[in-house]
Amino acid sequence: MVKICFICKSHHVFIEHLSIAKYLKRKGYDPFFIFADEYYEDVAQILKHEKIRFYRHSRNVFIENNNNEALNGNLNYFGIVKKLISRILPYRIKETISITKNMLRYKKVINNIFFKDNPNCLILYPDRSLGYNIPSAIIAKKNNIPVVTIQLGSQNVRFLAKFRMNKKMSGNKYLPTNLFNYLTTKLFPGNVLSIDQQNVLFFPWHVIITLFFLKMLPKNPWFLGQSFSDKYLMISKQYLLDDINDGLKQENVQVVGQLALDDIFINHKKADQIRKKILLKYFDEYHHGRSIVIMGLPQFYEHNYLGLNESKDEIKYIINAIDHNKNKTIFLSMHPKMSFANYDDLNSINNRTRLFEQEQLKDVLPIADYYYCFNESTLVWAILCKVIPVYLDYYDNNITIENYGGAIQTLSDKKNIKQDILRIEKDKQDIIDLMSVKNKNLPPFDGKSGKRIEKEINQVCMF
Repeated sequence: MVKICFICKSHHVFIEHLSIAKYLKRKGYDPFFIFADEYYEDVAQILKHEKIRFYRHSRNVFIENNNNEALNGNLNYFGIVKKLISRILPYRIKETISITKNMLRYKKVINNIFFKDNPNCLILYPDRSLGYNIPSAIIAKKNNIPVVTIQLGSQNVRFLAKFRMNKKMSGNKYLPTNLFNYLTTKLFPGNVLSIDQQNVLFFPWHVIITLFFLKMLPKNPWFLGQSFSDKYLMISKQYLLDDINDGLKQENVQVVGQLALDDIFINHKKADQIRKKILLKYFDEYHHGRSIVIMGLPQFYEHNYLGLNESKDEIKYIINAIDHNKNKTIFLSMHPKMSFANYDDLNSINNRTRLFEQEQLKDVLPIADYYYCFNESTLVWAILCKVIPVYLDYYDNNITIENYGGAIQTLSDKKNIKQDILRIEKDKQDIIDLMSVKNKNLPPFDGKSGKRIEKEINQVCMF
């Protein structure tokens, strides 16, 4: 049986990879997970229910499922010595020591698991981050195990670069404003991106030097799938074109779509049935005649952009503007990494607004008339579902909206939001007509993304 190993750095990556693992398991593969930096008890319950194997970090050792056998020895730090060192040494030296110690340890962990389980293919996301991702790719390459990176959403290189260029958010640690960073840009050009005539490092200089001497430095971390991956599976031709314009080399890239779009493709055909079920669940009645608005909540708090209360204030401002005529039903959709407990109080804004408890966006988006959001990935979903997409461009996300034609309604002045919403509602049919024009750069929307992903995995494994 073909074994597929998934490396999961966070909960939201697990949610995305789980769908792929379940699909592959139905096709006769043997998927298993390695949880790297974060672990949640609900994950164990899900995988046990799906009968999918996993390794998890518990009490400083890695164990398989719920067995007690340690696979890699103790991962404890040096206790008192560590605390003493952390108070004495400068930040960069402390981080260098920590990275060195951890990356070597992670390499040993993965090597032991791979020796025991011998996977046929490694799937990870991203292939450039510290933690277990880079060491797992290194071990896979050493053992001739093919590495596949699957794009999970839009990866805006310019947005990432501008975050690093923002001195308020990141200081100067990514900019060649000191001698060490400047020399690093010259010695390691693959870790440099030039944007708006400014060079930006992906990692600070001391991290790059550390990874270099550990022989773990990604070749081109600015672009997913360009450092260690044998194959990079992308969602759409438009994402590919955007990355090529920013410097991506496309030799190992294949556009396959997105597994979530297979679910949306099915749900789009059952939209009326799902709409009635959702309205009855959250309102105990069927609101015939009301427009349905779904708002994808921004991850301001989760990305440390704003505090939780500030983030919710931004959300409430948008909701109050949408709710101007009281003739709408508003649903709020969270990203998988967001906690329901943090946002539950949004249910009390008014009796027409509800926060989805369990439903993922892919399950409910087709029922909407309008979709408000702050990012590119799900805007594309809305276009495919013929749901009017409204992009709230108040936060300098660098999204190239013009690539998707005139259907996306871009709101860029918060002061005029109510007038803009009234205009959109007035022009509803004209906007829907714009979405009838086919755009070849949109993701494939045919219910066959899973088949394309499976085909690429088989090819890279040479089956």
